[in-house]
Amino acid sequence: MMKPEDDRIEVNSDDSGERKKPAKKKAEPKQASKEDQYLEQLQRLQAEFTNYRRRVEKEWKEVAVMAKADMALKFISVIDDLERVIVHHETDAMIETEGVKMILQKCRKLLSDEGVEVIDAVGEVFDPERHAAVTVENVDEERDDIVLEEWQKGYVIGDRLLRPSQVKVGRYQSESGE
Repeated sequence: MMKPEDDRIEVNSDDSGERKKPAKKKAEPKQASKEDQYLEQLQRLQAEFTNYRRRVEKEWKEVAVMAKADMALKFISVIDDLERVIVHHETDAMIETEGVKMILQKCRKLLSDEGVEVIDAVGEVFDPERHAAVTVENVDEERDDIVLEEWQKGYVIGDRLLRPSQVKVGRYQSESGE
């Protein structure tokens, strides 16, 4: 004997009272959830791989910049020596400074081509992140915290500091000693 509950037909109707087709039951909910799990796992793996690839690319770029920076620092010391030769022997007849100047110009161009830039210092506001104050000179109020002289050039590659400029900075000291 059948139970009266089993004889019922489920009928969907909206507010208008019209009859709709019987609602279909979902077929195999366990299989659909397994597929969803696999799809979700695949999507997670794809996202992880994309993040991994981006991280590796970023690390390689950083390594390349660091390698350039190390090489540039070695090259900068040669430029410093060439600049000293020119300054100290410009009037010396035994050393031809024009040839040295040409070599210096080529060296600067090579560094520039690799993204290495000279830090402007003289006349600029002192920036402790880009300048190293070697000495301070008392000045009037309008030249307070201004770089007065540059003793050694500073260099950056991109936004990375290779070497700070060594500078003399002006400091204003009022009459009251503040």
